[in-house]
Parts: sequence; structure tokens; C-alpha cells
Amino acid sequence: MSGWDSYVTSVRDLSAAGECVGAGIYGNDGSKWASTEGVNIMADEIQKARTWLDDKEGSDYTHGITLDGNPYTFLRHLEDSAGTMALKRKHREGETLNDKQMYQAFIAGSKTAVMVALFVGGKRGNETAGVKRMSDLIEYLKSNNM
Repeated sequence: MSGWDSYVTSVRDLSAAGECVGAGIYGNDGSKWASTEGVNIMADEIQKARTWLDDKEGSDYTHGITLDGNPYTFLRHLEDSAGTMALKRKHREGETLNDKQMYQAFIAGSKTAVMVALFVGGKRGNETAGVKRMSDLIEYLKSNNM
């Protein structure tokens, strides 16, 4: 599905230089439709993200989520129509993270897809054009019943 490549590269490219680590779009079953280089989110991680997106009351948020092999915790819902969630990378036991490793992740979903964007820590990713672009793409998919 190489046609999806422009979706994920536009999220990265519209962000300020060096802020967006990468992005991906996946089917609800976790199948990768497209991702930028260096983003390796597994199918079970996407399925868990889908569960989080569908859980409007946040009953499962306290347990955290793994994306690209790294643990994340829920921060907040963004005030956008796509229902985007902001997450912050947690350190593993005994691990010390520098500012660049303290990623923020943003996830949003449509009927058939989940998008993920990873941003360098210490940046306000939710204020970037890249996260806005992700939100717009999810809205586009929703408007086409996807």
C-alpha cells in the first residue's frame, strides 16, 4: 500500500526540523500500511492503541502502552475532532533517559486505521503542524467511512 506513504511523510515533514522522529499508519489488526524509516511498531502494539482509542472512559489507561518497543503513559486527549491522544514515554526500571529519548507519542484512529506520530521529548508536539496534519488525515478517513 505504498499510496499511504505520503500520509506518514507529510506528518513528519510538516513538523519542525528534527522534532518528529517518525510516523506510521496501520490497520486495526496491526498490519502496517506505511511508516517512515525507523518506526517499527508491532501489530500487538497497534491493537492495544486501538483499544485505548475506543475506551472513552480511560479505564485501561493506568496500565500503560508499548509503542515501538518503548513504554508510554497517557497524558491527555487533545482538543481536536480526531480524538487524538497524547502519550509520554516512560523509562524502564534502571533506565535513565535524556531529553531526546523522552518521546511524546500521538495516536488517533478512524474506523479502519490507527495513526501514530513520535516526537522528540521536550517539544510541544501537539502544537506542531505534523500533529495537526495527522488529525486532518484521520478526519479525512472518517469522512470517507474508512
